[in-house]
Amino acid sequence: MTDAISHRYTLYDLAERLGAGVVGDGSRQVAGLATLSDAGPDEISFLANKAYLKHLAGTRAAAVLLHPSYAGECPVACLTLDNPYLGYAELSRLFDPLANRPAQGIHDSAVIEAGVHRANPQAHVMVWDWGWKGHGEAPDTIARLPESIWLMSVSEWSLPIERGGIKSEVGEHAISAVGPGPRAEIDDVIGDH
Repeated sequence: MTDAISHRYTLYDLAERLGAGVVGDGSRQVAGLATLSDAGPDEISFLANKAYLKHLAGTRAAAVLLHPSYAGECPVACLTLDNPYLGYAELSRLFDPLANRPAQGIHDSAVIEAGVHRANPQAHVMVWDWGWKGHGEAPDTIARLPESIWLMSVSEWSLPIERGGIKSEVGEHAISAVGPGPRAEIDDVIGDH
């Protein structure tokens, strides 16, 4: 996710922002966020689900955000946090190349929720992230939803799978792979805060 205009942060800077511990070289700088498998030497990655532990030893990331219980297994510097999902959500906003653009997704004149509740105060308004920009990856929009709005997401999106020896991830729905996948878990954390 690194791009030419991104900022660089030391691990100490990120640890202070997240309230995380630092193991290893805290002066190491990172300029982006990526998965354990895809991260390069100037990016930070994260481990929040045991299913991805098998990718930790081979990561090329500069550092990994993870639970303190995995710090001893991490081959690179790490930031330790009791809730790595929440830390990932914060870092995804920090490294978002569109972060300085005006917020999109919920217009100031949005009235559907108010109209529904005026007609029936017990009704539930649900939004589905399927058609959103980035095909649902919209932590900024989720964070701006009123508490009364329910978020519906495809729980198995991005869930790692292996079929016939080929490693991949669920792109949409999967009958044979049960979620939640990493994206749904992150959305859930963002929605709870």
